[in-house]
Amino acid sequence: VARAHLYHAGELVDGALRLGNRVEVGGTFAKDEGPSSEHQLVGINATAKLGSGTMVMAEVARTEVAGTTGGAERVEVRHQSAELDARVFAVRSDAGFVNPSSVFQSSGARREFGGRFSRQLAAGTRLVGEALHSELVAYDQRRQGAMLSIEQQFTAALRGEFGYRYAR
Repeated sequence: VARAHLYHAGELVDGALRLGNRVEVGGTFAKDEGPSSEHQLVGINATAKLGSGTMVMAEVARTEVAGTTGGAERVEVRHQSAELDARVFAVRSDAGFVNPSSVFQSSGARREFGGRFSRQLAAGTRLVGEALHSELVAYDQRRQGAMLSIEQQFTAALRGEFGYRYAR
């Protein structure tokens, strides 16, 4: 079964097409012709359900601002079940990518990848971990970090955490 929706307001067009109950593909076009500069964004995205509680999302976007073009890509895998919440992602943008509404706003070419998980060990006890690698390519700057901890819920208002965090 295919389902489509289309939204149009001013110079924004956003559409998606559901292909069965496992895959959705979509696209966005936005154009702002403000007095200071013209800004254009074109993007495509896809989401696929891989199994119970697991999905993969991918997105590619291109912007043009005052004659400068830039691009960005993102892929993410998420899993959510009673025992495990997990997320793994990778994002890349080049120096010309400008999208103020993106959570991944580039200030120069940037790459980032990482993951986070939370595993239920027992009632009120969770193992939590995360890792992140981030690069500002134009400045040859890199940051890395990781964390692993155990959380214990004692009461509705009291929770304790013991762990290790690394950053560089």
